[in-house]
Amino acid sequence: TECLHITVATLRNCAAPLAPANREATREAWIGVLDAARAAPTWPRGSFRLTFSNLAFRGNCATLAVSDDDDAILGARAALGKAIAARDGRAVIGGGPRSEGRPPRGAPSSDPAPHVPDIVHSTVLRWAAEPASRAEAHEAF
Repeated sequence: TECLHITVATLRNCAAPLAPANREATREAWIGVLDAARAAPTWPRGSFRLTFSNLAFRGNCATLAVSDDDDAILGARAALGKAIAARDGRAVIGGGPRSEGRPPRGAPSSDPAPHVPDIVHSTVLRWAAEPASRAEAHEAF
């Protein structure tokens, strides 16, 4: 089955190496964050509504804008941010400086900072580099 996804948050960027000796500590730190976030009053319960709209080209990708009709994504992101902060971590919001973030207590301090996007979208196509001609990219899409 083909499907689109929406990133609520990137808790740990998988491009960063994770030493085998740190796997369990990292796992436990994030389980604590996720358990706390799910218990928060802003965490979505049951079904919620998302509406897909315009196609946009952003740098090296094509995205569909998504309306978070019930504020479910907003609520989940708020819950995650508070749960991370409660464990002495700091999520980077949107395009903020990655150097200002830090993983939650219990995760290796060398881990990348968690990231919470400030837009709701679904990436439908990503190129290795930004296309030279947006018109041609749009036509190919």
